[in-house]
Amino acid sequence: MRTRFVILFFLLPGFGYLRLGQTKSFYASIILLYSIIFCGSLFKLFPAFAGFVSIAFFISVLHFGTAFHAILKRKELKGSQNHSGLKIAITGILLLVTVTCFGNSATIMGFDRVSMAVPVMEPTIRTGEQLLVDTWIYSSKQPRREDIILHRFAGQKGAYLNRIIGTPGDIVEIRNGTLYINGKSQIEDYVLPANAERAESRQLQRIKVPSNSYFVMGDNRDKSFGDSRFSGMVKLDDIKGKITCILYSTEMSRIGKYQ
Repeated sequence: MRTRFVILFFLLPGFGYLRLGQTKSFYASIILLYSIIFCGSLFKLFPAFAGFVSIAFFISVLHFGTAFHAILKRKELKGSQNHSGLKIAITGILLLVTVTCFGNSATIMGFDRVSMAVPVMEPTIRTGEQLLVDTWIYSSKQPRREDIILHRFAGQKGAYLNRIIGTPGDIVEIRNGTLYINGKSQIEDYVLPANAERAESRQLQRIKVPSNSYFVMGDNRDKSFGDSRFSGMVKLDDIKGKITCILYSTEMSRIGKYQ
């Protein structure tokens, strides 16, 4: 019984207060939680590494702080707990709202988190790294060349991670392993020579990028078979967001950045 009681304290910040009949403390905790989420969304803090970590820290402190305080209060208020059906209903509704917010974070809070399962973006992004995605950025600005984006291809399932190489109106070409945009050679520090040795990585006939479309490729050209060389252009509506940073990596020095 005690174990179940402690677990319930951690379902929502302040849940323990509700169990003890301390409704004012409970609602204060909930208001604080949703205020943190609202401010994070309003000021677009979630997609930034520092903002994401700060919000996660404050929410964790709120959860653990209210939980332990309620446990202490329980000892003082033994026998005064109220388990009415209304309180159970309120808890269920608030828990559902919280789960919905974080379950639909890409739409509601402007961020998403993805894992890199394949080596198509190495060495910039390594296999197994967790990435933070800004899903609202392109609602107010156009995608730019060299942005690393999370996207899909029309008529295909699944999400892809690639770098934008060509924007609408650009003419893209690869000659002898060198990328040309509108006739000008490009320096691609993010592409290792050892990752661009295959024929399709060294030669590409001139392609003009249509309006409202983008030409994308992976940084590891020889391993990238899910890019515009094979699957065509990416429509603006098919771009889910821009990668902002590495959220987790086995190499600590890489966390918080990707370049």
